Amino acid sequence: MKTTINKYEFSAQIEAIRPDNFSYSGRMVLFNYLEQLETEMGEEIEFDPIAFCCEFAEDTVEDIISQYGIEDKDLETWEDKKDEALMFLEDNTAVCGMTDELTIVYRQF
Repeated sequence: MKTTINKYEFSAQIEAIRPDNFSYSGRMVLFNYLEQLETEMGEEIEFDPIAFCCEFAEDTVEDIISQYGIEDKDLETWEDKKDEALMFLEDNTAVCGMTDELTIVYRQF
């Protein structure tokens, strides 16, 4: 037995359980990513907000550079830093996307 939820229910339930894990934009990016993943796999993903909050993260470009020890030797502009952070994440995990607030949602590793 399955229940289908829309993006607003998805967002509200994650916010109710773990309000500090994702911004509203981050929850929308994650929802869209998971929907696309379902389509690509051809099977439904069970809604498990706790698992999503443990498996995925939303961070600023600066936090990603700091957390993962990305060298920022020649990264003068924010664009350079963003490109480097995205390249690092794409090489190591799945990137769900960028939010309106310019944070990145990705699968933690």
